[in-house]
Amino acid sequence: MPKKPTLSAYVFVVPWSLEHVGGVNQVVINLATEMDRAGSFKPIFLIDDWDAPKPVWEKFGNVPVVRWRVRTLTPAMSLKQRIMYALWMLRFRASFKQFCLDYRVAAINLHYPGANAFSLTEMLSQIGMEVPVLLSYHGTDLTAIETASAKERKQWMKLAHDVKAVVACSNDLSRRIHDIMGQPKKLVVIHNGVNAEAFISQAARLPSDPAGRVILSIGKFDKQKGQDVLIKTFCEISSEYPDLTLVLLGASGPELHNLQRMCETGGITSRVSFLCDVPHEKIANYFSKASIFVLPSRQEAFGIVVLEAGCFALPVIASKVGGIPEIIDDTLTGLLVNPDRPGELAKALRSVLNDPAKGRAMGQKLRLCVIREFTWTRAHDQYVRLVNS
Repeated sequence: MPKKPTLSAYVFVVPWSLEHVGGVNQVVINLATEMDRAGSFKPIFLIDDWDAPKPVWEKFGNVPVVRWRVRTLTPAMSLKQRIMYALWMLRFRASFKQFCLDYRVAAINLHYPGANAFSLTEMLSQIGMEVPVLLSYHGTDLTAIETASAKERKQWMKLAHDVKAVVACSNDLSRRIHDIMGQPKKLVVIHNGVNAEAFISQAARLPSDPAGRVILSIGKFDKQKGQDVLIKTFCEISSEYPDLTLVLLGASGPELHNLQRMCETGGITSRVSFLCDVPHEKIANYFSKASIFVLPSRQEAFGIVVLEAGCFALPVIASKVGGIPEIIDDTLTGLLVNPDRPGELAKALRSVLNDPAKGRAMGQKLRLCVIREFTWTRAHDQYVRLVNS
């Protein structure tokens, strides 16, 4: 257990290990790092871990981590499960109250909120502590609410109204939250960011430059990310650009084998690289060696990888979906294409490949936009103002 902090604690709640590759982890890690640097609050990570019935303290960098089981109450629970939940509440209540007192908890911020949000808010009510609760959504975390029963959706709507604020990472996601939950009491958009200087510095230990031009795409290997569209496009244009290769980097997902088979069928296997589960601290290497970055997603709540491409002034071609148009100004800082249109994507790629100066100009403008508009300092400041309002 860490020493009691001199600053009030800001608790980030996430449902999985911080070691996992993924955008949500990058958001909470960077917000906590910025919070620790700024000295606004003392960040603490609370990992909802079924295997930790009692709090288990660890460290992630400079930030304390507590792994702790937070049970959830759902309508489908049996009588036995409800009894177990009630017994857990009795034990957890005293420990959680002491935790809040010891660390002077000033806010609890659930990222990728699940049903544990109901348990934590109910717990705060039972122990009589008015700690602000924030729900931060990232996109796919809304799916469970969209598909829930009418009764469950009503519960989520009530919770969204009762908490301090509901945070969306893009205006597009904010509209989706509104459609699903009605109008929460306070619905706020806080764009994700990037620490450009630190991210670029991670690419300092690189091997020699690749022999030709490289198209880079980063995203989990699933249908939503649209890598199949990019592979179809590459099959169409590869013979026109014999120096061109394609690098697909992402977390393991259900589409990986299908994508690899597409490359075999298209005869492009030797020119396509699949890189799975690369740690985030190593992906700057790939941005620095790329010629073009492509994000062909069918759905994308925000798109931090677009910001990361901007750090290296890469020309970006991305789908006109979700929050991406909130980053990319079409034809000025990048090119936007409709999803599921290989022909449209091929046209955009040809325009950049045939006019490298045009691509460099868009990349430089994107870099300036990212450095000015999309920083973790800015996101951190917005969260702090939200808690203090």
